[in-house]
Amino acid sequence: MSFESSRRRLGWVAAAAFVVAATAGVATAAPQPKQFVFTTKSKDAERYARDVVRAIETFQFGTATVDLANKAIAADPDFAFGHYLVATFSQTPEAVKAESDKAVALAKTASDGERRYIEAVLLVRANEPAKALPILTELSAQYPDERMVYMMLGQVQMNAGDLAAAETAFT
Repeated sequence: MSFESSRRRLGWVAAAAFVVAATAGVATAAPQPKQFVFTTKSKDAERYARDVVRAIETFQFGTATVDLANKAIAADPDFAFGHYLVATFSQTPEAVKAESDKAVALAKTASDGERRYIEAVLLVRANEPAKALPILTELSAQYPDERMVYMMLGQVQMNAGDLAAAETAFT
């Protein structure tokens, strides 16, 4: 092997070692979640909840969607987001309050995104959108792939008359 080829190989080895050293910390860092982590012990409950959200986003309301929400809490009675969804479809103010209260109580031990989203939506429902707006704005930055945050953020902005911001959120 010639001196020149040895020098080139040594250069490649040094470059590879630099890349490995420079990215070592990156490889071990935990990635920032881009969607909420639902706090449930049941994969079925999570699947039902995501199916309900997808149904809402595509305007599929009705008994099938309500049944999915009920299945979520049947699969895990301690699933805060499941109770939030059941509250969304409850027929009486008393039932809405009971399920919302249960969702809030259970959300105290839920993931941060799940807890804060429930808090924000319940503020919107309580006609306090100005308090919900900063929570939703922050959630949209932290969870850029969570469509339901953008949908709620856009609704709040639209109702406040900020149509340009609402269009951005919806887009």
